[in-house]
Amino acid sequence: MNGLTKKNTVVKRILAYLGAVLTVFFLFTVNAGAEEYIQDKNGSIGLTLQQTDENGNTKVFSGINMKLYRIGNVKYDMGAVSFELDDVFSSAGINLNTTNTAGKWAEASEKLADMAGSSGLGGDERTTDANGKIVYEDLTQGAYLLVQGSSDQNVKVAPMILTVPFMEEGEWLYDIETYPKVSVIPATPTSTPTPAAP
Repeated sequence: MNGLTKKNTVVKRILAYLGAVLTVFFLFTVNAGAEEYIQDKNGSIGLTLQQTDENGNTKVFSGINMKLYRIGNVKYDMGAVSFELDDVFSSAGINLNTTNTAGKWAEASEKLADMAGSSGLGGDERTTDANGKIVYEDLTQGAYLLVQGSSDQNVKVAPMILTVPFMEEGEWLYDIETYPKVSVIPATPTSTPTPAAP
């Protein structure tokens, strides 16, 4: 692999990782451009679980259970769009409209994932297909939490907070594509019993 190709591959991997970690970073700076906002328009969230190695080879993760919770509402007031957590999550002390770093978003996602798991709420659990994909369609506007579901699993998927819609480069998007961070959990080696002495 020549230097330029390797450099391009590294850049692609960095961008893919940042896309997973920082998707939510810009979600809630949304007071500008509200003239493009359409109230009550439904949207979708599509996710893909995959990893790309240093050689540019992509591995997709099929058969992984993921669960989507609706955790908050959208508010539109005097041209400003904001998102507010539902009462069951309000004790988390998280303001979706002022959280502004990747680290804080990751912390908020983990905290809300723990709360969702113990809340008894029923999320929409589905399994990634042969291409590592799930699409949640016809979603009402609001804030959503994507977490790893039950079963399996030799992989760990980082939870993510997402919104429908969210603003990107001054434009409201209602159909969202995301690539959550996936970590492979090494298999635990099996020890071989020592034969008993004769």
